[in-house]
Amino acid sequence: QLAHEVANGQGFLGLIPTTKCKVMYIDFEIYPNEMKNRIDTIKQYWRLSEDVSMMSVGKLKKRDLDRIIRKCVDMKKKDDSYGLVVLDNFYSLLGAVNANDMGETGELLDSIKWPLIEAGLTGILVNHTAKATAAESEKLTDDKISFTYILNSAFGSMTHGAKVDTLIFIQNKADGKRIHIAGRSAGIKPLRISCHYGPET
Repeated sequence: QLAHEVANGQGFLGLIPTTKCKVMYIDFEIYPNEMKNRIDTIKQYWRLSEDVSMMSVGKLKKRDLDRIIRKCVDMKKKDDSYGLVVLDNFYSLLGAVNANDMGETGELLDSIKWPLIEAGLTGILVNHTAKATAAESEKLTDDKISFTYILNSAFGSMTHGAKVDTLIFIQNKADGKRIHIAGRSAGIKPLRISCHYGPET
């Protein structure tokens, strides 16, 4: 949904302004036909016209990821209107490295982040929180959702979080969904927005 909102110049969830640009969405988990069904539903509901470039990838090795990032950089060189790359999801990327080795994981994140930045692309890395973290967050009030908690919730450690500039934490709540946004820089307080999803999502 975020990818299509950016491609169509709409605000994220109708709340957060975006800059319209072409988007490359790279999926490491879902079969292309299933993804097409989801996209068709989103496009029909929101009456979207601009498409997102899609790439589906199976089992991943480190050299495959390097090739994919190079392809994104080349895509930007050929068409400067590309501005966003969405990689979905982080857990699947860990198949390319030893996830228990923080050095390897840090190198993995750097190998994604810096080539995209140097090419003038923004990268979004999607991840799911652990079930235990999700269950815990449902019980917490907004004032208990700290900057550190937000970073830890997505990656399990501050080592991963240190590689990320901004983190959007979508949190289940009894009254709908809440979004928490934290910057990595010291002194930035989390921005908390409450909203509701409709059946189309």
